[in-house]
Amino acid sequence: MKILFITNDSSRTGAPIMLLNFLKWIGSREKDVDLSVIDLNPKDLKHQFRQAVHHFFAQERSLIFLLLKYVGFAKTNNVSKSTFNALISNSYDLIYANTVVAVKLAVELKKNSIHQPKLIAHIHELDNAIEHYLGNFSDFENDIDLFIAASELVKSSLIKNRKIAQEKIKVIHECSSVHIEKQDLSVAKRFIVGGSGLVSSRKGTDLFIRVAREIKKHYPNYNVEFVWVGYLTLLQKVKSFLILQFYGISETITLVGQVAKPAEHYKNFSVFLLTSREDPFPLVCIENGMLGKPIVCFDGTTGTAEVVSKGGGFVVPYLNVSEMAKKVIYYYENSDALKADGIKANELFSAYTPDKIYPKIWNEISEIVNSR
Repeated sequence: MKILFITNDSSRTGAPIMLLNFLKWIGSREKDVDLSVIDLNPKDLKHQFRQAVHHFFAQERSLIFLLLKYVGFAKTNNVSKSTFNALISNSYDLIYANTVVAVKLAVELKKNSIHQPKLIAHIHELDNAIEHYLGNFSDFENDIDLFIAASELVKSSLIKNRKIAQEKIKVIHECSSVHIEKQDLSVAKRFIVGGSGLVSSRKGTDLFIRVAREIKKHYPNYNVEFVWVGYLTLLQKVKSFLILQFYGISETITLVGQVAKPAEHYKNFSVFLLTSREDPFPLVCIENGMLGKPIVCFDGTTGTAEVVSKGGGFVVPYLNVSEMAKKVIYYYENSDALKADGIKANELFSAYTPDKIYPKIWNEISEIVNSR
């Protein structure tokens, strides 16, 4: 079996990390599978992707490439013409588009390949992101043989907003694993509220700051710290510093930036806030849940709510910063509830490990290839 995986990039973010670990999982178990990857935007993890597969294609963004791309000579879709021709000449049984960013190229490769490979699109996004990255989604959906949705919320969005037939969609949640020594889930001496992700409006970094401001305003004597883990630019760092100074909470919040092992910060959290405006089923919640951290998230914006509604945290009304702050204070004042919900979060999110999730994806791949 020959499979081409297309990753939107090789950054230390959810979808690429999950794909990288899935490729390692396949390689350790399926010796007769020929694995190829094309990386549309090489970043920190590109060398690990290269080591995990038999054939690796990277679309480097050199200045010359960008100039040629601008005048229309450098590429077919997101890759150079030579790379595109090399890809369509391979007899792939399956093309696997990881995220909507990879869908356009995947469809073009399928249409131009003599072998007519099957096509799976793994959708990690909700409708706003789909519209942003692939506004003309309807032009490609008929060429996709199977959609893998990262949560029930993603599936509902595909059916409602994109009119995808229910039978073409399989829900397979994201997964992760954290290798940290077993934690004492009792309340620590420091009470740290955690947040994580690329500093952006979609991840709701501004809402995280507003929660901190709300608590500082109404509970000035409570010793609550806020820590955000995730990449931010120098401009964002300066802007954030000015905002925190203006709100008088610069000593309350720490923006640590991108780190190689974020779980080393997560283990110190008391509670985790998912402030995203849209986030299908983020790995950061799986990892914090596994580490026994109660999670507070918004309703209607994330598949995480599908888990947290069963316990291990709270689901609050959409963008209701005040209600989110109240839940933080509830945990601050109730150490028994903090411990109990941490144990419950660990129990619930332990269902989303590679050994439980990757076989489900592989079964879908095997079934669709064997149906040729």
